[in-house]
Amino acid sequence: MAKLAPLLIVITGICWGCIGLFVRPLSEAGLSSFQMSWLRSICTVAMMLVLVLVKDPSLLRSKLRDIWCFLGTGLVSVVFFTICYYTTISLTSLSVAATLMYTAPAFVLFMSYLFFKESITPVKIFAVVLIVVGCAFVGGLLAGAPQLNLFGFLVGLGSGFGYAMYSIFSRFALERDYHPLTIAIWTFVFATIGSTFLVNPIETTQLACSSLTTAAYVLGFALVNSVTPYVLYTTALQYVENSRAAVIVSIEPVVASLVGVFAFGEALTWFNVVGIVLVLVAVALLSRKE
Repeated sequence: MAKLAPLLIVITGICWGCIGLFVRPLSEAGLSSFQMSWLRSICTVAMMLVLVLVKDPSLLRSKLRDIWCFLGTGLVSVVFFTICYYTTISLTSLSVAATLMYTAPAFVLFMSYLFFKESITPVKIFAVVLIVVGCAFVGGLLAGAPQLNLFGFLVGLGSGFGYAMYSIFSRFALERDYHPLTIAIWTFVFATIGSTFLVNPIETTQLACSSLTTAAYVLGFALVNSVTPYVLYTTALQYVENSRAAVIVSIEPVVASLVGVFAFGEALTWFNVVGIVLVLVAVALLSRKE
């Protein structure tokens, strides 16, 4: 499994990068970003609950003294990240928001050194720089001069911090011998509770069930964008350092860009191509043994 761990992380990035395939049709159905996040969380809990009950019901057990780990993955990571990311999008362009979000590997690199004594090597630092610059290119940020005030910048960094915290809190849980499925399901239990305060659950459910097509997209969103990637990523963290995993999973914006090109007919500029190459180089650097 250790040899397959980088592949699991790449698959995770691909799953997350396919978000546009679900967000666009759900947005057209009248669902807001926060409503989609809440639906994704509650459907993820339902799917994982079935999976755990079939596999081993004992995986639902957790110790009260370890609940802080799941509060971290669910509230500090998923919910906090969602609020910061969507707020940044409302304050600036999508490309700026995405670039600030992908400061996450830098946060993971520093905190993994601080809490888990992971080494900070020149290769890791170089890969993190490539990721941030590459994401700026992929998002077209360097093609223009978008305006961003200090508040928007700080909130954008908050999204990168929140994104990074899943790796950190998951590692704490893994060191306490929790199964990846246990971590994933409790993450989304708390994420569902936290995001409930951001939406009207009754209205959101009615919109989700307004047609079979919309309901199918909601379920697909949960399966492809939450259940599969979170289980794979948490599993891989058992064998890969946090800092390496955070860089490898950054293939997500490359996939998102390609989905935009091939699924929605978006233009592919030389800025995008340069960014894709930089991100792939960073992923390749940390996918191998150092």
